[in-house]
Amino acid sequence: MPIINLILSTTLISTFFFLGIYPLPINLAFAETTSQKQEPPTSIFDKIKKAITDKKPPVTERPAGSRGGFCAIAPFSPNETIEVFSDTPIFVWQGKITRIRIIKIGGSEEIVWSVRSSKNETSKVYGGDELQPGQTYDLFFLPGETPYRFRVMDGDRRESIQAELDALAADGDATAEEIALQRAGYFLEEGLLMDALREMLSVENPSVELQEASDRITTAEFCET
Repeated sequence: MPIINLILSTTLISTFFFLGIYPLPINLAFAETTSQKQEPPTSIFDKIKKAITDKKPPVTERPAGSRGGFCAIAPFSPNETIEVFSDTPIFVWQGKITRIRIIKIGGSEEIVWSVRSSKNETSKVYGGDELQPGQTYDLFFLPGETPYRFRVMDGDRRESIQAELDALAADGDATAEEIALQRAGYFLEEGLLMDALREMLSVENPSVELQEASDRITTAEFCET
């Protein structure tokens, strides 16, 4: 009987090799399956929150009329230039502001975009003339006077990231929300927090879970008081 079992096992393995379908080890197959699972919106949000709060200094600026104080989330710090991939970035905050103003750094330092903010808004996607890769800009949350500086990425890194994003978009079976969350996770790995937030907040008709994660942006403690 052991000889028969050995013959059967040898024949089966040979057949798998011949057909090109030799099974993966169980632990490797499991690893491949789990690596393809979609990271939930709440997990991505928690990682974004931690990454921002770990870097943010205490907030001292409080625009007039704000409720509970002002907190800039994207860009998140007035003390460093934040790199962003998108040329139509999203700006996110807590508290009450009256207007967003963006000034181009260098040369004439012209105002490239100025738009009013409605009473209950906490985010706004850039809607002015195209921002230029390699250019640095100052953002003002008015009536505050602190500039929040950001730079639109250029060069080889921009090309490399665009190629990765194109590969994600090539998955014809993924929904718009799934692709957005994959992009958000990728941006987070690259340290591009503004872009990760943009992906989370720009999905049309979001799922309940994504909407709940997005709503937490208005209540989470991003700033020390």
